[in-house]
Amino acid sequence: EVFGFHLAVLDIRQNSSKHDEAIEELEILAGGKNTTPYRSRSETERRKLLESWLENSPWTAEAAIQAGPAAADVIGTYKTLAHHVSRHGTDGLGLSIISMTRDVSDLLAIHVFSRAAGLESPDKSAAGVCPLPITPLFETLEDLEKAPKVVTEFLQHPLTQNTIKVLARHEAEVSQRRRLALVDPGEGSVVLPVEPPPILRVMIGYSDSNKDAGLLASQWALHRSQRGILKAARQEGAAARFFHGRGGTVSRGAGPTHRFLEALPKGTLSGDLRTTEQGEVIGQKYGTVPTAAYNLELLLAGTAYSTLSQDGNAEDDPAMTEVFEILSQTSMRAYRKLIDQDGFLEFFRQATPIDAVERSTIGSRPSRRTGAAGWADLRAIPWVFSWSQARFFLPGWYGAGAALSVLAKDHAKLFRRLRERLRVWPFARYVFNNLESGLASADLEVAQWYAGLVTDVKLRSRISALIQSEFDLVQRGLREMFSEPLAERRPRFRYTVERRVKPLRVLHQR
Repeated sequence: EVFGFHLAVLDIRQNSSKHDEAIEELEILAGGKNTTPYRSRSETERRKLLESWLENSPWTAEAAIQAGPAAADVIGTYKTLAHHVSRHGTDGLGLSIISMTRDVSDLLAIHVFSRAAGLESPDKSAAGVCPLPITPLFETLEDLEKAPKVVTEFLQHPLTQNTIKVLARHEAEVSQRRRLALVDPGEGSVVLPVEPPPILRVMIGYSDSNKDAGLLASQWALHRSQRGILKAARQEGAAARFFHGRGGTVSRGAGPTHRFLEALPKGTLSGDLRTTEQGEVIGQKYGTVPTAAYNLELLLAGTAYSTLSQDGNAEDDPAMTEVFEILSQTSMRAYRKLIDQDGFLEFFRQATPIDAVERSTIGSRPSRRTGAAGWADLRAIPWVFSWSQARFFLPGWYGAGAALSVLAKDHAKLFRRLRERLRVWPFARYVFNNLESGLASADLEVAQWYAGLVTDVKLRSRISALIQSEFDLVQRGLREMFSEPLAERRPRFRYTVERRVKPLRVLHQR
């Protein structure tokens, strides 16, 4: 009744900025004299403070929860978890996820909160160990690029090394109990425990990097980051397991499930899959028993197939790495050039229904992180949703036209290589099919109706011209990339898009 699925577990998730606020309140409680706010200090200073608290807590649990509103919220959550664990163990609980993870200190903070709340492993030989897997969530382009380094340093920390070993041992015991429950080995038989390697769970977000840099740069950053994290974990004797925070649109990581799974970097899918299903697609995918069964079968079969067919040590084609480095950098420059245009934010606010989206209460979180009015504070979800409602679908394709144009003109040999590899390299096929889907879904005639709401005529003309020019470039680039037109390669998709045009235009006119 609560989840809709049985055997679901509850993950705990909070933004690192909220944790920073709680730590600042705890530092005041502890009599700290540092006048620089914790959130503004260097990573070295942040770790030094947290490690000193982990060695010798300067406050009682009762005092910590009364340090301030942020501390009450954060530590209160972990006290609730501690109560659950003391009564039921860790069954029913999943990961402790830190949104907007920037560095190791964001992860060490969880140990401070869990100890302050009395949340410890039920295993008496593992005192002081947080029983929930501490899971970084890398979201922005910058954080995705830093992720392998953060993973390395986190896994090298003595507290992490002890924690993941304890959790691996616990997971092996649970796995053995399940095997015994499912299969009776017979009298006198011995079931040997399977010792899994220590596991680090890592969540990666698909939305914010797209908002930061556009589709091509985002997809390539995610691909490289997963490869780097996998390598970093292996070097430290651990296995990385990924949790994919995908959204419901191309701009937020959506795409055909089987294509998504086969496009993942080799070795990153090892028999288990964690991925989000956004609220806006739940009804579409799981609203009836047949569609739910179909989509779950896609996930199960796709995970099994991709796991069995992947070579965990395979490297990307060096030429294709060079291709995507060029595409990534060039598309990001074009995308950021548009965002940084004078008056762009005003155009966005008047040409899309962002004001209605911000006032609505249809999401699980506020549309802005802190309430500031700028573009940087706007969450990726309303950013993408607003462009979609106005039929621009801009985050799903802008910048790709400039990138393909530069590749074709200045790197003709690499462009030909990309065309050759498009059919056989799943990652490239997935990215460009999604790019094509985003472009095909856009209707710039309807978009221009919305652009007509921009009161400054010169601003409207200038930004609209940039959007139209890039749209034409993407169309031209895709025609040169694919040997056959969309209608021949993807007839069902093209038919679906064309059938929606007329009724959607009627709705937008009203």
